[in-house]
Amino acid sequence: MNRMSIYPFLLSFFVGILFFQCSPTVGKKVHSDEHLPVRQRIIEDAAKTVGSRYKYGGTGNRGFDCSGLVYTIYKNHEFFLPRSARDMIKYGQKINKRQVQPGDLAFFKNIGRKVDHVAIVYKIDRDGIWLIHSTTSRGVITQNLESSSYWSKRLIQFNSII
Repeated sequence: MNRMSIYPFLLSFFVGILFFQCSPTVGKKVHSDEHLPVRQRIIEDAAKTVGSRYKYGGTGNRGFDCSGLVYTIYKNHEFFLPRSARDMIKYGQKINKRQVQPGDLAFFKNIGRKVDHVAIVYKIDRDGIWLIHSTTSRGVITQNLESSSYWSKRLIQFNSII
C-alpha cells in the first residue's frame, strides 16, 4: 500500500469516528442521574450554610430567610429563580413524593396563608426526606420532614428545578 492510497482510508476512518461520537447512543437508558453532579454541588453548597442565622430578606453572609437561601444557592449554579417562595413555586416541574431527589424544592404554607416557605431536599434515606431550610427560630438547619409535626402538616408540593 503506497502513501497516497492510505489517505482516503484514514479520512474515512476519522470521519466514521466523528459520526460515531456525535450520534446518540442506541439502547442506552437516559434518566435523571445525568444531572447528579449539579444536584450534588447544590446540596454541598446548601450544607455549607447550615448553622447560619435567620435574617429576614437575607441572602448571604449576615443570614438567610428561607427563599433567600434557595435563591442564593440556585443562583450560584446559574438557576435564576424569583426571590419569594410564593413565586418560586411557579418554576420547575411539580413532582410527587416518590420522584423527589436531593436538590428538589419543597413548598409549604401556614394555615390560612399562601405559600410562604421553601426548603431544599437534602437527602432521602430510610428515615424519609431530609430538608435544608432557614427557620425563624433556628436559622439554617437540616431536618427530617416526616419527623416534624409542624412542617409535615404544611407541605404543599415538591418541584424539580434541575
